[in-house]
Amino acid sequence: KYKGYYFVADAVKLSMETAGYPLRITKDVYPPLARKYKSTPNNIEHDIRTVVNVCWCANKDQMDRIAGYPLSYKPTNSEFVDMLAFYLSSKENCFTGIHSQYRDRGKSCERKRPRTVQHVCPWKSMFERFL
Repeated sequence: KYKGYYFVADAVKLSMETAGYPLRITKDVYPPLARKYKSTPNNIEHDIRTVVNVCWCANKDQMDRIAGYPLSYKPTNSEFVDMLAFYLSSKENCFTGIHSQYRDRGKSCERKRPRTVQHVCPWKSMFERFL
């Protein structure tokens, strides 16, 4: 239902790929996404902002958990993308650690992974409830 969901996912991916550099969302994120989706940077920005608003209004507790602290104001698009990228990269490091523990023991990570660990993005369910 929300096109911005896909834009946020791609923006987070771009942010994670350029983790060592500052995120310039208006220069490094909106134009490439606009070209990819045959849209305009303004539309990309608006659609991402809509997703941020939906998440803020409908599931602020989950956003606080992802941020790691209680948010006192609705994050900007750039803050939202950065917050998700940081959260997912920290979870990715956690998953990598789990995988290496099983690999080092000569066991299959896939068979022994706890049921609570998922391969899908942890924040995806937050969006899917509103799509």
